[in-house]
Amino acid sequence: GADLETRMAAADSLGGTGVSNKALEALRDALRDRAEPVRLNAAYALAASGAPAVDLLVECLDDELEAARKDAAYGLCAAGLTAQSALVAACGDAAESRRGYAAFALGEMGAHVDAEAAAVVAGLAQDSSEFVRRNVADALATMTTHSDLAVPALTSLMQDDSGQVRFDAAYGLAHHGAAAAPATDALVAGLHDDNRYVRNHSVEALKSIDTPQARSALFSFLELSRWCPITNKESTF
Repeated sequence: GADLETRMAAADSLGGTGVSNKALEALRDALRDRAEPVRLNAAYALAASGAPAVDLLVECLDDELEAARKDAAYGLCAAGLTAQSALVAACGDAAESRRGYAAFALGEMGAHVDAEAAAVVAGLAQDSSEFVRRNVADALATMTTHSDLAVPALTSLMQDDSGQVRFDAAYGLAHHGAAAAPATDALVAGLHDDNRYVRNHSVEALKSIDTPQARSALFSFLELSRWCPITNKESTF
């Protein structure tokens, strides 16, 4: 029943190294508060509290409340590489929310994750859950020190049934620049995708690759794109 500022201050004051189990339980409860600022303060307080709190945050990635799951993921992002091994393990969890949010958090660490973490995230490219695959595509976009692992996985995601996943995959490949060259054929196919955002990000990725094959595909695409394929007598704009 305390007011918002009091609840925020309480959550903020409980974190830190060597916190008690009682404090961890209180922060766990605060992660389910109705107010986002309280939940975020709790998540960041847990992030500052070391290994026991990391395990608790990973547990919360499958909370029944979506808001608690999301804010626990933010806490794990803030914990940084301290949470890496726990997040790698969570990528193999039976709960799709843990797999998806674990991939998201590792993606927030980006180029700093190790090869094992990048390989585990890349291995989720064929996950049965679209939620997981979307997060995987976004995460692999940031893992630019592991293009050898990220680019093949993103290439496979260019064939996904979900337009959103394909869009994220093309966007991710654009972030890998010249290292995305092995994905050229998939990106050329992406120039003709039904989803205009896939087409646009495929263009950006091919520009970054900048090989003769990529440039040739772009020239052909630009010649055709002078004629808008979705403009007709019934829809002139």
